[in-house]
Amino acid sequence: MTALEAKLAAQIMSSKLISHYIAAIAAAMLIITPLLRGVFGVPEYIYAVFGIALLILAGISERNWTINDLQLSWWVCLYVLFTYLLAASFPFTDPKAVLTAAGFLISSLSIGVLCSLYWSERFFYTIAYIIIVVGAMVSLIVVYGYFKGGGDYREGVGENAVGYLTLGSLIAVAFCMNVPFVLASIGKRKALWVLILLINGFGLIAVLSRGALVFGGFLGLVLLIYYWPQQQTIKMRLASLFSRCVAIMVALYVAFSFMPARTVGRLQRLFFGDELESGGRGKLWSDAINKVAEAPLFGHGLGEASVANIYPHNLFLQVGIDGGLLGIILLTVVIAVPLVIFYEAWSHKVFDNEALPVALLVAYLWALLEYSKSGDFYRARDLFMLASLLVGYLSFLYRKRKRLVRYSYRLENM
Repeated sequence: MTALEAKLAAQIMSSKLISHYIAAIAAAMLIITPLLRGVFGVPEYIYAVFGIALLILAGISERNWTINDLQLSWWVCLYVLFTYLLAASFPFTDPKAVLTAAGFLISSLSIGVLCSLYWSERFFYTIAYIIIVVGAMVSLIVVYGYFKGGGDYREGVGENAVGYLTLGSLIAVAFCMNVPFVLASIGKRKALWVLILLINGFGLIAVLSRGALVFGGFLGLVLLIYYWPQQQTIKMRLASLFSRCVAIMVALYVAFSFMPARTVGRLQRLFFGDELESGGRGKLWSDAINKVAEAPLFGHGLGEASVANIYPHNLFLQVGIDGGLLGIILLTVVIAVPLVIFYEAWSHKVFDNEALPVALLVAYLWALLEYSKSGDFYRARDLFMLASLLVGYLSFLYRKRKRLVRYSYRLENM
């Protein structure tokens, strides 16, 4: 290759990487957009703008559409679930409701497919960094409002206060993605990640969303177990365990000391009250189960489980109402595929002490838990995106390992 050819090749590669960075920004904005809508009142079509931008940038490179079995299995599962839900809607009892639900589901699944393409490594890392940093910025606003408002950030922020579920979701995803970077990093970088984690952690306490706090805290503890101390000497292991125990105790002390009264009351109702018996989610879920029992096999069709009709605040029950038990089974398969792919990659040591795969997994698990208590499945862009990012990045790592194996083989046979 001549010097000119090498220069042109480098320029082409650089332009492709730039397009991947821009695509990463568009993808991250799809997760952040609910916040933008709440703060700045941007119209709903902004989702389409970022989605189309992601599609165009994905189509620029042929490499993006090189797929393997992991991606194909994920796409097939998404397609089968959507096709079944649409087929189960015949004959249409409410064509408008079916078309509306189908439209939202198509957009969510399409974004999911785009995020699982063969992007560059920087694409996936950039999305994670943007979410973590934006989560920290939002946390600072919430903390400011918390102290200014005397324990309720909404009083401190005033008219610009956004719904606590929207803020809590973004902060929780940022927090969950932040923890693996803290546990897997070393040196000065670790100190930076710890600082950002503290900001996101306090935002999680102050944001008034019990789901964000409980699920985020639970997954943080799971990560401490996943990253169990592996130091060589017993002394170093004990020191690591001691530091973790101290961190947990400090976190619990800060959480209970600064937790807003509203959050304390809702947690008491959840753990010691009648949340599941006669109030809160228990009544909604009971009504939803009865609705599923009315058409247990194929359900009532798309759009029946919506805010306008019966809204169960649980993605499995929502799909069960619309698609029956078969719909729940297909949804379970769709939910499980990214988890199975992660386990296979972990068991075959496709990644080693790398934070990003675990960060994407934990963020996906948080979204799954949250959509099991709140959220609209048909608008679950963040759930599908996080699952697809996990599938896409693990597919990238599989390809990377295969390239390294082929390169080593060539070196050995030269």
